[in-house]
Amino acid sequence: MHLTINLDNAQSSAIDSAATKTGLTREQVVLEAVDHLVLKREFGADGYAQLMAGIADDEAGRYASDDEVAAVFRKYGVRKR
Repeated sequence: MHLTINLDNAQSSAIDSAATKTGLTREQVVLEAVDHLVLKREFGADGYAQLMAGIADDEAGRYASDDEVAAVFRKYGVRKR
């Protein structure tokens, strides 16, 4: 799908700045922004914040231990098959 939008100078400059800082193209920056907006709308502000925190933990290599996972499973009554 092709979409044309009108941006003001500040928006255009912000996209240029983000592209320069990240090494992405302008199109990639805009597509990433759209993805984040859709997730935020789908999960709500709190759910989106939790999702982003989880992604940050994953990227930093921080994972729940087996004991932590087991405790959550017990809390919610999840049983092994």
